[in-house]
Amino acid sequence: MKETQQPILKITIDEFKLNIQCQIDKGLHLQEQINCIKTILELEHLQNEFEKWNFYNCEYLKTKFNEPLNDYKYDYEQSGRMIGVEKVLRGADINNPNYKFQTLNERINAKTKGLEKILQVADLLVVENSTNNFSNNNIIEIKKEIIELISQNKTEKCFAILIEYFKHINENEKLNSVVILSGSYNNIKELTINMLIEHNYRSIEINKINKSILSLLD
Repeated sequence: MKETQQPILKITIDEFKLNIQCQIDKGLHLQEQINCIKTILELEHLQNEFEKWNFYNCEYLKTKFNEPLNDYKYDYEQSGRMIGVEKVLRGADINNPNYKFQTLNERINAKTKGLEKILQVADLLVVENSTNNFSNNNIIEIKKEIIELISQNKTEKCFAILIEYFKHINENEKLNSVVILSGSYNNIKELTINMLIEHNYRSIEINKINKSILSLLD
């Protein structure tokens, strides 16, 4: 790691960890997808998906700290940087599908591990302004992740994300989160209501939620 001043996180550690975990999950999903590739077009599509995912990760690590050129962004960008170089020096054809496949597979793996390393030390980060509140933007990002996981029938992972999230917000925020997370997805509504029940949400009985609230959930 290059030596710079200790970067300061501009959001809560819990929010940061949750978002990094979401990106790790997407990286793991990319790894699953690459094993199903059968055509060059599918390979090119996955390459584009990887580039978008990787770009988002770089921008996220740049914008969530007070110093854009921070150690965590630098280390992430360096992960897998030399993949494929040795093969090219030995005369490998960069346009060969096998080379593209192997290189992409290794890059996805390296970048995912880079995020995992950041997650491992996240609890040691210095926070600019400590707060336990999650922003609406963060809730929307969680919703996207949950929808993607549900489409993959990974219900247990959905519960894990929601459990971690509900640990850090108050009861009013829980109700608001149900509205935001649920939208028109009945399976998400069921998950979030179950989370309210499991985490002893008692200020409003779930079965007596106002009809106007229920209309937002449906």
